[in-house]
Amino acid sequence: MKYLYYLLLFTVAVQGCTSPDESSTTDDATPSLTSPTPSTTQADEVAFKCSALAEADGMPMQQVQLVINGTSYIVDTFNTCQSILPEGYLQYDMPENTLAATYSWWAGYGEYLYAIEQQGKVTLVRGWTDEMEETPGFHYEPVATYDR
Repeated sequence: MKYLYYLLLFTVAVQGCTSPDESSTTDDATPSLTSPTPSTTQADEVAFKCSALAEADGMPMQQVQLVINGTSYIVDTFNTCQSILPEGYLQYDMPENTLAATYSWWAGYGEYLYAIEQQGKVTLVRGWTDEMEETPGFHYEPVATYDR
């Protein structure tokens, strides 16, 4: 009986040290989020790429690039960088025809970028929200247009 207790303790300890497998589910509160998109894209593809930079004043920094058909354009620097999956576009008031989207949330302030196709070109749209803002919404505005 004494050995059964130690065997159980050992089993629990080993189980706690293993990493979760890829079939693990994500937090239901943020089902539309994922880690930053990979740096490579297929032909005729639009994606955001986030790259870690050195910290500035103790805050993390990420360079955000828009990648169109393999060509990268530096578009912004965020404190954090998360991709938004297509099923999350409506949650962030993004149109259904959004090609790619990413966001940053840091210290109560959110920055959002998404790309859409308009007249054969890719339009970059930027928005923001602040948890202290009295006017709700994401305050989106187009900021740049790129050839496809």
